[in-house]
Amino acid sequence: MIISFLYGGKSPQQFVPTPHIKEYIMSIRDVQYDYNSIQNLVFSPLQSIDDMDYKRFAETLKGLYDTLVMSEKILLEKLKSIENLSEMEIGLIDTLDIYAKFFGETIIQLSFICAKLYNYSNALSYPVNEYSRDMKKWEKLSDNYRLFGHSINGRLDELTINVPRFYQF
Repeated sequence: MIISFLYGGKSPQQFVPTPHIKEYIMSIRDVQYDYNSIQNLVFSPLQSIDDMDYKRFAETLKGLYDTLVMSEKILLEKLKSIENLSEMEIGLIDTLDIYAKFFGETIIQLSFICAKLYNYSNALSYPVNEYSRDMKKWEKLSDNYRLFGHSINGRLDELTINVPRFYQF
């Protein structure tokens, strides 16, 4: 009865995702952990602009994007060989794919910003209006991937899947 109350009158759905889905979730989390580390450095109020290695940030972010895309490609290849995926698994995979798309675009946008900051460090400056436009695009992409991250965490909670959740800022 307590469990029924906690889940709004519904009992939680027990669901065991395929090892491939768990592996994909973990690979996204690994990329997300590394991305968050770079994001925190780029936007840290404790760092001086002169101390930033924007070129390395841009290159590392591009590598993270490539890792994310490769993980998705590998998952889809593995899942093609599995028959009879449940509707829950298909729904989770679809949500993960949308999340990875927005997350990948967010990574690329921050990489683009870092590359521009590096390139303009040797010139006069990164024009404020251009920087503002790039930041607005990054913020919108960030909001989208975080929204889907919350959705995935909610779905994982609803399905009582025992895998680590995505980081949320």
